[in-house]
Amino acid sequence: MKRKIWIIIGVLAIILFIAALPFSYFLGRQSVKEPQEEPSPTQPLPSDEEPSPQEHEHVYGGSVTAPTCLNEGYTTYRCTVCGETYLGDFTPAKGHAPAKEEDILPTCTKSGKKGRESCSLCGETLAEEEILAPLGHDFLTEERKATCTSYGKRVVTCSRCDYYEEEKLPRSAHDYEVILREEARCGEDGKIVYACSFCGGQKTEILEKKEHDFETITVPVSSAGGGVKKRCRLCGYEYWVSYTDPPDPE
Repeated sequence: MKRKIWIIIGVLAIILFIAALPFSYFLGRQSVKEPQEEPSPTQPLPSDEEPSPQEHEHVYGGSVTAPTCLNEGYTTYRCTVCGETYLGDFTPAKGHAPAKEEDILPTCTKSGKKGRESCSLCGETLAEEEILAPLGHDFLTEERKATCTSYGKRVVTCSRCDYYEEEKLPRSAHDYEVILREEARCGEDGKIVYACSFCGGQKTEILEKKEHDFETITVPVSSAGGGVKKRCRLCGYEYWVSYTDPPDPE
């Protein structure tokens, strides 16, 4: 039994030795350094190799960014050797240059508008177009009063436009007062005379004549005669219906 174990151990040792041979050869090759050629002190650097910042002077080229309405301008400086950049030569922003479309003023009956406002440099809209409502008429009224002899007039105009309107006002009534009154009589017309307190014009109203209202009166015969007569109760007019002469004196 022991003999078999020693045989196995011996075989393993041989296998390990054989496996270690290439590795030891590789280590031996690495330990042998081949001589390297030292560069000459005067030998220049290859042309495609960039020097470090400590080994050159910056050579800057400028690229100008112009100012706009809202942003300032500046120059970007970049080193043509190493690419380092910085900003300088700042200029202030220009600000908008407003340009306005023409305004259209409203009238009494038509709408107007406030023109759109924009920047003439960048085109940005600064104020939108605004519609303006019609103003409506501004009425002025002049009136000439009517009288009892002439018509009146009302004129309406607009202070802003040529609007015109005229209205005829009817004549006013006379303000009559009685200045004369004559009553009607039996057989004779009466009248009432009026005069206007405004214009002085007159008018006359006729009162129709009346009929006599007779009564019969008997007058005894006397030295003056006598008989029957009629007398008007209204006006006193009388006449004899029958008359008897006075008797002859003896």
